[in-house]
Amino acid sequence: LTWCLVFRLVLFLSAGTAACAASSSSMWWLPLAIVVPAAVAVLMLLVFVVVFCRRRADRRRLLQAVPQGEVAFLFTDIQNSTHLWDSYNEMPEALDVHNQVMRELIYRYGGYEVKTIGDSFFVAFPDVPSAVRFALQLQLEMMMADWPESLLG
Repeated sequence: LTWCLVFRLVLFLSAGTAACAASSSSMWWLPLAIVVPAAVAVLMLLVFVVVFCRRRADRRRLLQAVPQGEVAFLFTDIQNSTHLWDSYNEMPEALDVHNQVMRELIYRYGGYEVKTIGDSFFVAFPDVPSAVRFALQLQLEMMMADWPESLLG
């Protein structure tokens, strides 16, 4: 419904611009009648591609199989996160880095994100070795992550 309304708006604006161009004795409106709708159409296409790619990646992660039978549960939490939130303005950016690393590794090691609260993750794995490999790699990836400079000092 939203895309339909946007498309109608673009058609309305381009028709109105073209009508103004046709009725004007000066032809300086003519390039605008072509460029503006084309630019809007390209922008809409870019937005569609970004949204489609993001949804596809999210859908792939959601379709990750839920472990069945005997599973290994893993819980994570950022140590002293309350103090960090109180002390550093860059914590939202840092949390984004943390969550991105977590979710990439959860997917890579066959885990399933059961629940997330703040900076804590509850993850299920199909077996203990997968959970241990995940935890070890997580430590390495967190050390190499691109953290805000003020948090590293």
